[in-house]
Amino acid sequence: MNRIAADAGADVVVIGSHGKTWITEVLLGSIGDAVLRHSAVPVLVIKVNRLRELPLAQCGAACGGMFASLLLASDFSEASEPATATVVEAARRVRGVVHVTHVIVASRALPLQPHLLDEHRSEAERHLAALVTRLREAGAADVTSSLHTDHPVTGILTEIEAREPTMVVVGTHGRGYMAGMLLGLVAHEVARRSPVPVLVVPRRWTPRPRTEPGA
Repeated sequence: MNRIAADAGADVVVIGSHGKTWITEVLLGSIGDAVLRHSAVPVLVIKVNRLRELPLAQCGAACGGMFASLLLASDFSEASEPATATVVEAARRVRGVVHVTHVIVASRALPLQPHLLDEHRSEAERHLAALVTRLREAGAADVTSSLHTDHPVTGILTEIEAREPTMVVVGTHGRGYMAGMLLGLVAHEVARRSPVPVLVVPRRWTPRPRTEPGA
C-alpha cells in the first residue's frame, strides 16, 4: 500500500467501513487494520453505510464538506504534531470550524491523585489555549476546545456525539512507548466506532502546503 501511495503521489488513503464488528468487517478487518498500522500517509476511514442512507445530493455535499467542521483529538506530544499540522493546514485552506479536545487519562482502574490531576489540567489548559490561538491565526472561522478526564476512546466519542463534526482527526502515537501503543489502539477504536469519517495521521507525516490558484 505504501508503494502504491508513493507511486501515485497520494496525500491520503481512503478505506470504507460498513460499521460491523472490527474482526468480521470485510473492508475494515485485517486489511484495514494493517493499513491503519503501517500507512506512511494519513488514512481516511469513511462509514459507507451512513453515506448510503443519504439522498444522492446530500451524499455529495457530505463528502465535499468533510473539512467544514473538524474535531482534533490531541495529546500535545511531538508525535501528535502531524495530526495537528494537518488540521492547521486545513484551517488555512478551508477556513472552517475546529474543535480541539484533550483527554486526561484517568479511570477507576487508573486513578490520579488530586494534586496530579490539577497539574495535568493546568498543563492541558495551557496547551489548549496555545493550539486555539495557532488555529485562529491559521484562518479557522471558529475554534473551541474541551478537556475531559476519562478513557481516551470514551472522551473522544463523547465529543463526537456532542459536536457532530464532519470529520475527526487523530494521530497514531503519543507520549512515550506505552502511550504510543495506547494512542494507536485509541485511533483504531475511534475509527471503528465513530459515526463520522476519521482521518488517522501517522507520526512521521508532513502535510504538503498547497498554493492557492493564482497565488
